Amino acid sequence: MTATTGEPLPTADEVLKRVVERAEKETENDRQFNANYSFVRIKRTDTKNHKGELQKHIEKSRTNTPAASSATAFEPATPHPAQRRSIKGRAPRDQTVDKKDFLQQADMLKRFSFTVTGREQLDGRSMLVLDFVPASRNLPVRDFKDPFINKAAGRVWVDEVEAVVARADMRLTEEVGVFLGLVGMVKSGLMQFERERTQEGWWFTRVIKWRLEGRQLFTRKIIDYEERKKDVRRAK
Repeated sequence: MTATTGEPLPTADEVLKRVVERAEKETENDRQFNANYSFVRIKRTDTKNHKGELQKHIEKSRTNTPAASSATAFEPATPHPAQRRSIKGRAPRDQTVDKKDFLQQADMLKRFSFTVTGREQLDGRSMLVLDFVPASRNLPVRDFKDPFINKAAGRVWVDEVEAVVARADMRLTEEVGVFLGLVGMVKSGLMQFERERTQEGWWFTRVIKWRLEGRQLFTRKIIDYEERKKDVRRAK
C-alpha cells in the first residue's frame, strides 16, 4: 500500500483492522530488532511531593549486545553516575505500561471509540491520525493496568503504509483508585510513547513516558516514569 495525501481518509474500522493484522508481526519485529541492533535502555522513576520536589530517584540502564550471546540477551551497562546517587530501591515489577498494552489486540480496540481526524507527516512518513475515547463506562478489569486503559482517551498516529502505531498521546478521563504501594487514588495521568523505524523496516519504541498525580493515604504524590533507548546502532 502506498500513502497518497490526496486520497480520501479511510474509516476507523479499516485502519484498526490493519493495525490488528500488523500486530501479529510484532513479536518477530522485536526479535529482529534486538538481534541486529545494540542500544542502551534507560529506565528512570522520579517520585515527587505535591510541590514537585524530588523525594526519590531510581535510574537503571541495560545494554543490548546481540553479538555477545542470544538475539534478545541484555547485559548490564556501566553504571551511570546518576545511578550511584539514586536512592536504593526497586521499582514495582511489571507495573509499567508498554505500547503492547494499547491498540494491538482486537479485544483492546473494542474498549475505545475511534475517529479518523486527518493525516500528518511524522519522521518523513505519512500518518493517519485517530482520536479515541472510552467506548463505555463498564469495561472489563483483569489486572492493575486495566483501570488506567479503560479510562484513557487521546490520539494515535498510525503509519499509513505499514499500519504501525508510531505514536500515542493519552490522558486519564477521570480518577482511578489503585493499590500499588505507590498511590491510593490517581487524580490525573498522562502517557506517551514514540516508535522509530530502522532502514530495514523494524520498528522500536524510542521512548515511553507517563506521569501520575495522586494520593497515598494523606500524602499527595507525583510519579514520573521514562524509558528510553539511546545509542541505537546496527550491530556489526
